Amino acid sequence: MTDESTSPAPEDDAGASAGGTGGSATGGSRVQSLVVWLGVATSVLTILTWLGFSNWHQVTALLGPSGEPSATAAPPPPPPPTVTGPASSSAAAQPSPSPPEPQPSSPSSVVPTHSPTATVQVRWHGKLTLDDGSANGMPTTGWSLDPVPPQRAPLGDLGLACGLVCEPGQLVGNTIVLWEGPSVPDRPGCADLLDSHPGQRTVDVQTGSVACFGTNQMRVGYFKVLGSSGGRQTLEVTVWQTS
Repeated sequence: MTDESTSPAPEDDAGASAGGTGGSATGGSRVQSLVVWLGVATSVLTILTWLGFSNWHQVTALLGPSGEPSATAAPPPPPPPTVTGPASSSAAAQPSPSPPEPQPSSPSSVVPTHSPTATVQVRWHGKLTLDDGSANGMPTTGWSLDPVPPQRAPLGDLGLACGLVCEPGQLVGNTIVLWEGPSVPDRPGCADLLDSHPGQRTVDVQTGSVACFGTNQMRVGYFKVLGSSGGRQTLEVTVWQTS
């Protein structure tokens, strides 16, 4: 009786032994998995650390240790090429720069120029009367032609040829020469005529006669006889300014 009740004991020991072996195998697998995950995590952490160090090195190279841009930073990219096109209206509206002011010439480079001779102005023009006084007893025998207006004078620059009596149709002056031209003379013409007849002081005249004369102060003029009657002469006289 005693032997039959205790015979199953060896089977229980075998099951317990098998169960212990299975538990040990499961625990070892978990340890291996943990080791693998730790290895993977370590690799990932190493990669992330390397990437972070590389980026920081690049930032430090650009900014420098103080945070300011580094002198060795790469230069900015070149600007895009400019495309040449037609000038815009705003560019055309821009005023052109003022030309430089001319510089004064040195004295040695100045070429002397001569201005044309200015026309000599008329000093006085008008009518004068020469009268021997035979008709009214009030003689006007001569005129001084340098003053403006002319003044009466016994002889003057232009007058009657008088001695004991006045010669009809004859005039005298400082210098006086008949003008033979077809029209009234100008000053250069009279000056040339007087220069070519120096010392001539008397001319015979009649109505329409023209003559050039010179004054005491070296002025030049001319007269035209408008009327002649007895001892009376009416003259149209022009006196020019000195040149």
